[in-house]
Amino acid sequence: MASMLSSASAAGAAPNARPAAPAAPAQRRFRFCPHCATPLEDVQKFGALRPVCPACGFVYFRDPKVAVVGLLSTPAGDGAEGEEARVLLVRRGVQPGKGLWALPGGFLDADELPAAGLQRELLEETGLRVRVDSLLDIYTLETPSGATGFVMAFATSLDQPAGRSAHPAPVAADDVTEARWFARSELPTDLAFNSTRALLHAWHNQAGEPALPAPHTAAQPAAPEPRRTP
Repeated sequence: MASMLSSASAAGAAPNARPAAPAAPAQRRFRFCPHCATPLEDVQKFGALRPVCPACGFVYFRDPKVAVVGLLSTPAGDGAEGEEARVLLVRRGVQPGKGLWALPGGFLDADELPAAGLQRELLEETGLRVRVDSLLDIYTLETPSGATGFVMAFATSLDQPAGRSAHPAPVAADDVTEARWFARSELPTDLAFNSTRALLHAWHNQAGEPALPAPHTAAQPAAPEPRRTP
């Protein structure tokens, strides 16, 4: 779930001010060693208090979750004469943000680099193949389970032969129920995540259009729900 050019700003704050991250819920943690099932004990280890197995020495580290999202847009006039610039959004079919619009993306698998993971997510959710062009921004991630991490937002572009439609019809699948192109004048307000608000805010305002107000920064998760239960 890559940033746009600018980060979300709190109402009344400086335009480039990054909003405070929402308070993290209590994280689920191991109670027993995943290797030998011995109850874990909190021990000062590697500079912090960590769950450690007294039998086999396993140390539980709170590693971050990593999500990627893609801003897939087309410039004005790319296609039919006078056509507006458009951006691809998906309607989420799972919590958090079920029924709301977001940029396509998801969590990386353990063996994936960000670009490959984002290309997989776009193909799974929309049926479209993309090129990953540049890193836009990085956002704080909070999941309902309490796991922390970050969301990398990338600019992407369609990977298709010349002469094809500038806005090929996406096919919603996986954990989204709808996918469609939006012009700047059509952007929905029912958005799932603060990262989506910030990215669309910057995308809209970079084309000389009347500026949108700074994105609202309600305390919401900043990235898609994992497709798998940890």
